[in-house]
Amino acid sequence: MTSGPLSDDPFLALYNSRLNGMLTVELHEKTAATLPRDRTWHIIAPQAEPTPTITTLSGDEVYGQFTALVEELAALHALHRGTGWTFVGEYDGEWLIKVFSPQQCGSGCGPYSPPVWRVYTTLRPSDAALAATAPTAPDHTLFETFAKRARQIFHTDSEG
Repeated sequence: MTSGPLSDDPFLALYNSRLNGMLTVELHEKTAATLPRDRTWHIIAPQAEPTPTITTLSGDEVYGQFTALVEELAALHALHRGTGWTFVGEYDGEWLIKVFSPQQCGSGCGPYSPPVWRVYTTLRPSDAALAATAPTAPDHTLFETFAKRARQIFHTDSEG
C-alpha cells in the first residue's frame, strides 16, 4: 500500500511514489496470486526503442505473464543472480508493479539507478506519462569525475 498521490496525474502519482518492494520469490508468488484478474491491465516496456510501448491485456493474461515472470526470476535466483527488484504499489484500488531486470541491477552502491524493465498497471497512462517512463540517458561525467579523483588519490594523474 502506498500513501496518497504525489502528482495530479494518477499514473505518475503511483509510478513515482514510494512503493513496497524488493520482493522475494515467495512474495512474488503471493503478489501473483492476489492480482485482480477482473481488471484490464497495461504492460509497459519502458526500455523499448525508440519510445516506451504499452500493451493492454486482461487480468488473466497478466496473471499468466506475471506467473511466468515469477518462474523466470526464481530460476535466476537459483543461479545466484538475484531476483531483480520488484516494487508493488496499490492506491485507491489501482495497481502498479515495477520490475527491474536482475541483469541490470547492481549492488545498490554508487550513483547508478537501473532502468525499469517492465511495468504492470491497472491505470492507463497518458501519452506524456508513458513517455516519462523512458530511462534517462546515463550521465557519463559521473565516471569521468570519479576516474579523475581516483587518479589524484593514487598519484597517477599527469596534472599533479
